[in-house]
Amino acid sequence: NIMEKRKKAGLKTSSIAKSAKSNLEKLFEIQRIENKAATTIQSIWRGVRYRNAWKNAFLTNQLVCKIQKVARGMIVRKWVAEWYFTRIKIVTNWQAHSRKFVSNLHCRAKLHKEQLMAIKIQKTFRGFSGRNKYLRILKNMAATRIQMLWRGVVGRSKADKAWLNKACVPIQKISRRFLAYKNFESIKKAKYQAALLIQKKYRNWISRCRQGKALVQREMDNRMQCIHILTSEEELCQEKIAKLIGRIHKANLKTKAEQSMRKMLALREKIRRKENDLTEIRRQLEICTPRTREQGWATELEANSVQMRDQLTALKQTLLFDVAAEVQHNDEVLERQVHEIVALSATRNAVSDWKDQEYEERRHLSYQDDLNQRRKEKRMIVADERRRWQVLYYTKGGKPDKKRRPGRPWDPSVFAGPEKAV
Repeated sequence: NIMEKRKKAGLKTSSIAKSAKSNLEKLFEIQRIENKAATTIQSIWRGVRYRNAWKNAFLTNQLVCKIQKVARGMIVRKWVAEWYFTRIKIVTNWQAHSRKFVSNLHCRAKLHKEQLMAIKIQKTFRGFSGRNKYLRILKNMAATRIQMLWRGVVGRSKADKAWLNKACVPIQKISRRFLAYKNFESIKKAKYQAALLIQKKYRNWISRCRQGKALVQREMDNRMQCIHILTSEEELCQEKIAKLIGRIHKANLKTKAEQSMRKMLALREKIRRKENDLTEIRRQLEICTPRTREQGWATELEANSVQMRDQLTALKQTLLFDVAAEVQHNDEVLERQVHEIVALSATRNAVSDWKDQEYEERRHLSYQDDLNQRRKEKRMIVADERRRWQVLYYTKGGKPDKKRRPGRPWDPSVFAGPEKAV
């Protein structure tokens, strides 16, 4: 505008043109500086806004990761708890099935043997019962025969009483008394023998039961005493191990061994450095020039070499006879203590295994005893139920029917014959 006005006014001088040009340059420079400042401010603001956005995103990501970590931890702990519960349940079921299989496998032979022995006992008892029945039948037949004979004698005596004199009656009385007493004594003896046999069998059975219970109880007591002894032995080994460990800590053997070892290593390093110095002195002595020899450097180097060699000898003697011996002594003491602890630990583990075996055998014996007791109680309950629900037959007079006795074969006369067929 100024240039246009001055052109219009006719003021076209060189000084005015130069001043206008400098003013424009200043104006352009100011505008350029302002543009540069605005650009710098904008770039700084965009950088701050960009960094704030990334910072917020980074913080949000960290918070999200922490929430996810907590959630995943909860889910994993819940899953691990369910997995442990399922695993324990499955393992328990498998153990129950395996123990049942092993128990059945071990008990079948014993049950078969017990069944065979029960059959043999039943056979023996039935044979004894059959023989007793046969003896009773013989006794009944003998009693019937005696009664028949006696009735015949009585009838004949009544018939002959009219003509028999009084002297025959005492003789007949004495003879009959003798025969009756003899028959009674034989019957009494047979019954006494049967009663004694029953008592002997019953006492034998009672004594076997008591002896079995006493043996089982003695075995249990002995195993429990053995378990107590093994427990005491294990505790003694543990106390010895604790005392040895306490002695090691109290004597500070490990620290002493480490200190002596560090001392030996430091002495070795010192010897190595001395040897290097001695080698360097010898090398310097070898490369000495005649001028240095004339100046006395060779003599001084030789003296230093002798002194260094004496120091090395003294250090090596100290290393061999003092420090190394101390290290070996500390190592031997520590190794001996550790060996005793290892031996006691092996003894304790062996005693613990032995104790576990005794516990397992005692539990097995207790389980077998309980199993036998439950079987016996079950058999007694079954027998009691059978006796309770057993059908008893009576005659019309109200007496027990001897032809239809329980547990014995019926008499053929009580069964229906062909005439009952339709």
